Amino acid sequence: MRPVLMVAYQINGLGITYRALGETVSTVLTIYSQAFAGYMSDRWKSQWGQRKPVIAVGIVIVSISSFFLSLGVDLNYRYQASFFLLFSSTSAIGEAFILTCGKVWLFEITSGQDELLRALNYYSFPGVVLGFLVITPFTYIADLRFVGVIITVGFSICSTFALFSKCRIGDNRRLIKQEAVLATVVKLLSNPFTECIWIINLITNSIFGFLFFAIVITLNYTLIKNVADTAYFGIAFGIGFTLFCCLPLNYVFTERIKSSRWPVMSLWQSLAFWSIVAFLTQFAFAALLNYRYQPDPGALMYILTTIVISCLLYLMQQTLIVCLRKGCMVDLKIRGINSFSLYTAIIGMAGNIINALINASVFVCFSNIGYKQNNDDALDDKVSERYDANELSIWFIITITTVPPALLCCGIRWYSKKLTPMYDVIDTDGFEDQSESRLLSTSQPPSTMDSKRKIGEGLEEALVTSPMQSIDNMEDQYSARIDSRADGIHDALLQLTDNELACLTYPDPHKRNSYRAFIFIVHYVTLIVSIVASVACLYFTGVSILKGYASVAIIVLLFVLNSLVAFYELLKHTSLVNVWELYGTKQFDIAMRDTLHNRAVFKEALQDLFPSLDDERLKITDEESHAKTHMTRDKTAKAIICLFCAVSSVVLMIVIVNY
Repeated sequence: MRPVLMVAYQINGLGITYRALGETVSTVLTIYSQAFAGYMSDRWKSQWGQRKPVIAVGIVIVSISSFFLSLGVDLNYRYQASFFLLFSSTSAIGEAFILTCGKVWLFEITSGQDELLRALNYYSFPGVVLGFLVITPFTYIADLRFVGVIITVGFSICSTFALFSKCRIGDNRRLIKQEAVLATVVKLLSNPFTECIWIINLITNSIFGFLFFAIVITLNYTLIKNVADTAYFGIAFGIGFTLFCCLPLNYVFTERIKSSRWPVMSLWQSLAFWSIVAFLTQFAFAALLNYRYQPDPGALMYILTTIVISCLLYLMQQTLIVCLRKGCMVDLKIRGINSFSLYTAIIGMAGNIINALINASVFVCFSNIGYKQNNDDALDDKVSERYDANELSIWFIITITTVPPALLCCGIRWYSKKLTPMYDVIDTDGFEDQSESRLLSTSQPPSTMDSKRKIGEGLEEALVTSPMQSIDNMEDQYSARIDSRADGIHDALLQLTDNELACLTYPDPHKRNSYRAFIFIVHYVTLIVSIVASVACLYFTGVSILKGYASVAIIVLLFVLNSLVAFYELLKHTSLVNVWELYGTKQFDIAMRDTLHNRAVFKEALQDLFPSLDDERLKITDEESHAKTHMTRDKTAKAIICLFCAVSSVVLMIVIVNY
């Protein structure tokens, strides 16, 4: 519903500037929501399963947000922008819940790659298209807009009821203890296969980050003269592309992959190559045929190349889904932990992070080289009067939406070649059967249980001589306290990188203790100032919109950077506190040895799965090589980030006080 209402806002006067702001803020909130949804659903215990309650919460959030979002379409300019920013952000949170857990649920209930593709392309996607076609006419008729919202809410209630009462598939698995978000990230980046998927996903989302500003390309032509016509053209292009391109491509892709007529990795490389050609061709047409010479033929050629590029990128996204499922199965087979939701959320978070950074960075550059939006309440402004853009800013948009994506497609082609040998190893029925059998596992992995028992024994010895026993001598609480502390220190160490573990076990005790104290202090300072800076950015952005201040693009960029830092520090807070409290104790040493052993076993499992892979990270390090750390570089990076957040918070507070 949010994309449909977004076009309604455009028709009623919302300009490009606030669209970009809304997309950036929504992307940042989506990052938080994906992590929360993945973390909670992997640990959810209910009679309805793990995923469906979180999906239901997302449906409720989207329904409420859509109702309030529809109220702001006809407001005057500043209040309209405020409603759009607020409720499009809350709607993005609900969408993150639905998409993260919905995709994972399909991963879990489908058996094999072919069934997953059929579920996505034959059942799920056509339903989305049908709902879009039903709701769209109501949305753009002012008197019937609330009818469209009521229909959407009604469908949401019916789908939620069907989800809980009819869909009982996949609810019979017993939960296994999940790792934390950062622990999953560490394992993901330690696996060459999933690392390649991670990087390709980052590159793909970077391309979409640059292409977001293709909406400004109307300034390069004279075909579309009114702001409202831009919105109408956008909705017509979206409907046409979905019906005449996406639906046929879904069928062709599913059948060709099923019959093995399109090898996945070869297809990915070919799509990347032709995307490079298409982007460079689009750059040539946009540079030669524009508002100065033959604008109408130039606009037509730009539309045709956009259709070609959209088809290629759509197929690349489909290929990424196939490989993402393979990555989940590799992770499941090696670790024996069903972290599909968290794994998918982390992949999505990484893509949204790079997308938000590119959106904010490009918007800052574009706003400072000659672009300006003239704000008023007219409903049908002319493009030439609504936006001021000099020749430099137009050339910037032409270049930034074609050349960087072409270069990024070269990266996709290179990494897909690197991924091919590993994909060929696991693209077998035997691997699928072994991995899917782990989904029905009903017991803890033995290594994890043994490690917790060892740590618990060390904690028991420490607690016997401590004053804590005199506080409470009840045996059950005593045992629970031991298990809790053992879980805490073990989970904390799993979230640290190899370099951080090496620094905490460095032979020189003086340097080791100095590093521990430094990262702890810097962590607290960074956490506080980054949160302060993020809140200040949001406050200043809201005030600027309501009072009609000048562009706030740089403030939005600061919000993105500081909120990402705050998000990372929040994720790492518990682990650092546990390390600080138990550092130097016997149980800490036991947990550290077990963590290092756990990672050595993980590397051995990867070597067994990919025997022909020559990767330095998969080699088991001895004590001498493990003692080589990057302690100074790590401390310098953390200090620079802390200083940036501190300066941002101070400057923002000064600006807020002065304004």
